[in-house]
Amino acid sequence: MGLARGAPRGSGVRLARTRSEPFEQAGEIRLAEVDTDHHALAVPARAHDPGPLERLDVARRAGLRQPDGERQVADTALALDQPQRDPEARGMAERGQEGMQFPVSFIHCMNMHNIPQSVAATENAVVLCRPSRQLPLHPGTDMDPALPILPGRDTIPSFYGLRRETLAKKLGRMGVPGYRADQLYSWVYQKQVRDPALMANLPAALRRDFASVFDMKLPGAPSILASADGDTHKVVLELHDGLRVESVSMRTPRRVTFCVSSQVGCALKCAFCATGLMGLKRNLRAEEIVAQVLVMGDLHQWRDDRFNIVFMGMGEPLANLEAVSEAIRILHDERGLNLGARRITVSTSGLVPQIRELAKLDLQVGLALSLHATTDELRDRLMPVNRRWPIAEVLDATREYGAAVGRRVTLEYTLIGGVNDTLDDADRLAAFARALPSKINIIPYNPVPGLEWKRPSQQVIDAFAERLYPRAPAVTVRNTMGGEIWAACGQLGGLSPSA
Repeated sequence: MGLARGAPRGSGVRLARTRSEPFEQAGEIRLAEVDTDHHALAVPARAHDPGPLERLDVARRAGLRQPDGERQVADTALALDQPQRDPEARGMAERGQEGMQFPVSFIHCMNMHNIPQSVAATENAVVLCRPSRQLPLHPGTDMDPALPILPGRDTIPSFYGLRRETLAKKLGRMGVPGYRADQLYSWVYQKQVRDPALMANLPAALRRDFASVFDMKLPGAPSILASADGDTHKVVLELHDGLRVESVSMRTPRRVTFCVSSQVGCALKCAFCATGLMGLKRNLRAEEIVAQVLVMGDLHQWRDDRFNIVFMGMGEPLANLEAVSEAIRILHDERGLNLGARRITVSTSGLVPQIRELAKLDLQVGLALSLHATTDELRDRLMPVNRRWPIAEVLDATREYGAAVGRRVTLEYTLIGGVNDTLDDADRLAAFARALPSKINIIPYNPVPGLEWKRPSQQVIDAFAERLYPRAPAVTVRNTMGGEIWAACGQLGGLSPSA
C-alpha cells in the first residue's frame, strides 16, 4: 500500500491495515494571506516562508533579523512588579470573563524567553526561584531542574480547579447541600453560564455570595492568531502572574482538536523545539489547564461538543502529573464537559516513573511517546532526557502502559531532514512498533527560528512512510496546521508574526 496522492484537503495520508486515526490529517503548509473577515475573533497575520534561519539571541530583547522581517523574540520582564504588558491586555486579564471580548488590532510576542535565577517574594505574587531537583536526573544531563507549582493568589480558589466532590465539600462547610455542586457544574460546563446571578435554580443567597467564595474569572487572551484557512487558531493566554501560555485549536473535516499546555516553558531542552528555548518558568495549575479548554470552546462558540484534547502544547505533561491528572478528572466529569477518556491523549518525552504512575491512576487516556530517534546516540543529542531513561527503558514502560489500559500507544516521530530520516531509521522504528501495541505518527519537522534543523523534502517523507508500511502495524503522517502563525508542532513558545 503506498502513499495517497492527489487526495482532497483534509483527506489525510493513511498507511494502515488496522483502523488508525491521526490527530490531524496529512497535507501541506498553506501559505496565504489571512482573510480577516473569516472569524470575528481572529487577529490577522501575514503568511510567510520561514526562509533562512538564524541563531536566536534572547539576552536583550533581540530581534530576529529574517528577510521577511515578520518575527521578533523578546525576553521576559525581569521583575514581577514591572511586567511588560500592554495596558489593554492587562485590563482584559483584570476583567476576567469580560476580557473575552478579544481585541483584533495588535499581536504580541510573548515575553517569556529569559527569567532571573530568583525573584523576591511578595504576598500575592508568584515566587520564581531555583529549587532543588524534582526529577532524578542522570549525571551529565543538561536539563533544567523542574519548578514546582507556586500559587500566586491564595485568597479565593478558582472554580475551574475544583473537582465536583471537592466543590460539594466546600459548599457543605458553607451550609449548602452537596447537590448544588451538581447544579453548578451543569451551569458552568454544560450550559456555559459563568455568572452566578444567571443560575436560576440556585438560592438567591448562594448566587449573591458565590463570587466572594469562588473565582469564576478566566485568563484574558491578549492575542489570538488565525491561519489563512481559518482551521487553526493559536490562543495566547495571560495568567494571573503575567506569564503567558499558548494553546492551539485545530479543525479538520472529522473533528476539532484542542492542543493544551501543561507548563509555562519546558525543562527538557529538546533540541528541535521552540518551547525548549524558554526553559521552565513554572507548572500550570489544574484550573489553568481547564481554562485553556474553556477559552478555546468559547472561541468556537461550543458548536462542536465532540472534540479531542491532546496534551501536546508547551511543557512536559508528566512532569506536572498531579495538575494534569486533576484537570483530566474535571474535564471527564459526567456533570461537566463529560469528555471521554478516549478523546484525551497525553504526550511524554519519556519520563519512565511518571508513565507507570499514569497507568496506576487508571484514567484510561491515550499515551503518545515522543520518540524522534531510533538510536540512543542520536536521541541523547536531540532529547537530553534520554540520558536518564534510554530508549529500551522508555519502550518497556510504554508497553506496560498499553497493556494496563488496553489501548495502543502512539509513537511520535519528528522527521528531521538529514538527521533521522534514513531507511535504516524507518526499519528500526517499525521494529519498535511491532513490539508494542502501537501506531506511528510521522511529524515532518516544522522550522523554528534560531535552530539549524530542516524539514525533509516531500519525496523523503513519502519514502520514509512507504518504508514503514507494512513493516509497522499502522502509520499516519501528521498534517501541518498553523505553520504560518507558528502554531504547528514544536513551534509554541513566544513566536508571533507581527501585524
